Amino acid sequence: MQTPFMPTSMACIRNSVEDDYPPVTIFSVPFKNSVGTFDLDNELSILEFDGDNVIRKTVMKYNPATFPYSSSDKFAYLPLNSEEIIHWANTAMDIFSISKKEQIAFGIKEYSDAYDYVTPLDKNQYIFLCKMHAGFAKLRIIAANIPISFAGDKINGGFGTYKVIAERKFENERLLGGTDFWINNKTIFAYDSTMLAFDERLQQVDHPLARLINEKKIQLHSFAVHSTLPFAIARYLIYDEKYNATNFYFLIRWQHQDRKQQMIPLPLAGVLQNPADSIKVDLSHFEFSPDGKWLLIKDYSRDPPGSDNPDLYVFPVDSGNPMYLGSPLYLGNAGRVGAKKQESACWIADPVSYVMCDGMVVYKWEMPKGK
Repeated sequence: MQTPFMPTSMACIRNSVEDDYPPVTIFSVPFKNSVGTFDLDNELSILEFDGDNVIRKTVMKYNPATFPYSSSDKFAYLPLNSEEIIHWANTAMDIFSISKKEQIAFGIKEYSDAYDYVTPLDKNQYIFLCKMHAGFAKLRIIAANIPISFAGDKINGGFGTYKVIAERKFENERLLGGTDFWINNKTIFAYDSTMLAFDERLQQVDHPLARLINEKKIQLHSFAVHSTLPFAIARYLIYDEKYNATNFYFLIRWQHQDRKQQMIPLPLAGVLQNPADSIKVDLSHFEFSPDGKWLLIKDYSRDPPGSDNPDLYVFPVDSGNPMYLGSPLYLGNAGRVGAKKQESACWIADPVSYVMCDGMVVYKWEMPKGK
């Protein structure tokens, strides 16, 4: 068994997780060495790491009856339009703006559709790719107008407007899982029984990654594509006559000159804690770090039934390596006595770190430099 790479920081942020004290969940925020939460005293709080302590900063008080958000919402960084203000957006299609003085304003509110995810599509403009579901899955590209101005120490924020640039509906209510779409350079991918590729206006295009997956006629279970490099990670299932599933894990390099080498088994040597029976291998939740230099994989192979505490691994990403991935680093899992679940997790962009919360304790792994 590999020795875990010990967390850089571990901090208790709630004394218990009993009925009166529900578990704390966290999300990414555009602040250095920090995560956010909605779950402490009806506040939008920033938790800044300081060794094995966190410094809690209140951004906004709110009424849960009128502010129906939770930390399960995913947040995305938005373009910076001044040195004094930072924006981010959540899945309910609200765009928050935070000044360095930690005051808040709102840009856009949209409740007419159920938004699952929103992410910037153009880092220089307020162009966003959104995924929604309302009886069917839908991708939408919008251009937002965010009216925000300063008046002394206050932010005058109002509700902005947006226009829909493009929209595409899918037959299924939900697509593959996770974010359900991926962006590599300026190509958008979505999986709806087959892999589909779109341009920045959601017009379907031909792409070698989509062709390769569709030619194999494989049923994807988990998937992730790097944001700039030409490779992806895929998990797919094959069922026998009794509908027993066997997992297969592949590295896809669609620009490799040898067509037979474009889709190869994912090198798992030294990854699994219990690799004796490949059928029982259960890897999922493939996720790249904000800078694209690390790949996170969750290994549920040793996780007992009823638990949700997988082993966590990160692979360094190396553009000069033909396999793109270096030797994995075993992070561990929620090690607190009594911890049975990883309630939430997110990345910190500066310094690049993976943060997991078991509902009571936060674990922060700062990625090694020079890997």
